[in-house]
Amino acid sequence: MNFLIYAASFSSLIFVPLLCRDLGATPWEIGLIGTVYGAAYWVSSLYFGWRSDVCGRVGFIRLGIICGTVAFTGQLLARDLVTLAVWRGLVGLALGMATAALVALVYETGGHMGTFGSYGSLGWVAGAVAGALLQDYRRLFLLSALLSGLALIFSAGLREAESGARRPVPRPGEVMKRQARVYAAVFLRHLGAGGVWVLLPLYFAELGASPTWIGILWALNFAGQVPGMRLAERFDAQRIFRFGLLGSAAVFVAYALARNHMQLIPAQGLLAAAWSGLYVGALLLVLRAGVERGTASGGLVATLNLCEAVGPLWGGAVAEIWSYRAVMGVAAGLSLAGFLVYVLPRSAFRDHAVPADGATERNIAGPELPEGRSGLIHACGKAPELPRVKVEVEDESRRGIRTEAVPGEDGKRLRTGPRCHGGARGAAHEHPYGRGAR
Repeated sequence: MNFLIYAASFSSLIFVPLLCRDLGATPWEIGLIGTVYGAAYWVSSLYFGWRSDVCGRVGFIRLGIICGTVAFTGQLLARDLVTLAVWRGLVGLALGMATAALVALVYETGGHMGTFGSYGSLGWVAGAVAGALLQDYRRLFLLSALLSGLALIFSAGLREAESGARRPVPRPGEVMKRQARVYAAVFLRHLGAGGVWVLLPLYFAELGASPTWIGILWALNFAGQVPGMRLAERFDAQRIFRFGLLGSAAVFVAYALARNHMQLIPAQGLLAAAWSGLYVGALLLVLRAGVERGTASGGLVATLNLCEAVGPLWGGAVAEIWSYRAVMGVAAGLSLAGFLVYVLPRSAFRDHAVPADGATERNIAGPELPEGRSGLIHACGKAPELPRVKVEVEDESRRGIRTEAVPGEDGKRLRTGPRCHGGARGAAHEHPYGRGAR
């Protein structure tokens, strides 16, 4: 189903800038329409991802697909820039509603995030190939609607993940603070990318690419992501995330230095590897950080689409004042800035407690504290005075870390957490970089 959703979205997306140009839009106006789409996607994914933590995932997935089918069809009615912007905004709202809940549902039902992401990339390949073959806006918009309708049929087989615990009411700000460096790094990298993608078909055309070659270059990137994402989840999430940030900077430098469209072929291969590492690494880091996975995944999708909203504005302005190559240079600098933010010492971002699976911040499984206080032990704060036993455990992604176990009243070990910086002891929770790749 992820394949169908991404194929539907990209079949429309890839040639929207060219349609805008045919309707008389300037580079800045093209960026503004991209901003409408990205802003709608941002608001929708953040809100509905949060709501799915409370009300369940499947209903929002189906509702988003239904709305998407209507919005894709509505694009056929666009005859000027204003109506096109309205329909692109509705497409963004529909996709945000479905995707954040779908990411959380796949993780909770034991799906492999790399495999899940690779199907999305395969959908992008299909969309790019469709664009290269059809080369007609109306046919592409109709194809998007048909693919979305097919996704709705497949959604009939979705079921909620079983959970014995009552769903907590998450607080989005607290959820996102747990992995603040990840969100900040993704924001900076994708802020640069957002300025590039909205203009990239035009830049490819300027370098001599025909519409068919534009579709082929996009397809090379997405085809590389299919095996790339499956391989990425086998490695440490932090390492592949760092690689994704540095690789993205290298790609944008290669774009700026290219003199014809054939020189972009190796850059597209590197882009596939860089995005695979960045996306899968970010997903694993934020989804392992707590039980509010709809909010966490919604926050990540919202971050990406906030950049899709803001990026086209600066990208269009820079292209209009200077050139497309200047846009690539700025994007490379922002990717490097994201890498530096992520590798800053942890003390630059305050760490927060991470609840274990099936627990809430108000009620963590553990021994009762005096005066009815919660059993939560803050990861980098002062822990309550409880008996502790030092043990050695092997974590799949951080082997040999010395941890401390908090015994229950019957003397059995509950959960363990790694030793935090500054000498503080880890909470009784699953570490955000805990389990190895599924």
